[in-house]
Amino acid sequence: MSLLASRMARTRTMPQSCDRRGQSGGERGGSDELAVLLADVNKQQAQEVAERVVRTLNELLFRVFDAIELRAKCSVGIALAGHDDVIEGVLARADGALYEAKSVGRNAWRAAPVA
Repeated sequence: MSLLASRMARTRTMPQSCDRRGQSGGERGGSDELAVLLADVNKQQAQEVAERVVRTLNELLFRVFDAIELRAKCSVGIALAGHDDVIEGVLARADGALYEAKSVGRNAWRAAPVA
C-alpha cells in the first residue's frame, strides 16, 4: 500500500511533460501508468504480485460526497527481463501484455512471452 500512496503523492507534483519512457524518476510517465521493477523473481512470483495488486486496488472503496462509491480497477502487464535485455525491450513487452490485459476487461493481468 505504501507504493500506491507514494505514487499518488508523486503524481501531484509530476511534470505534465513526462513522456512514456520515464523522464521522471524512472517510472512510466502518465497519470494512470507506472512500472514496478521486481528483483530476483520468477514468472510465478511476478504473477502473484500482479494478482495481489489487482485484488488490493479492487478492494479500495472511495466515497465521493458521501453519496457515490467508486472502486479502483486496473490492468497489469508482466515482462521478465533476461540478462541480455535492455529496459526499452522489457517495457515494450510489458506494454503489449498490459494492452492484452486491457482487452479482456479491467482487473486482469497478462504475462508477455519470455524473449
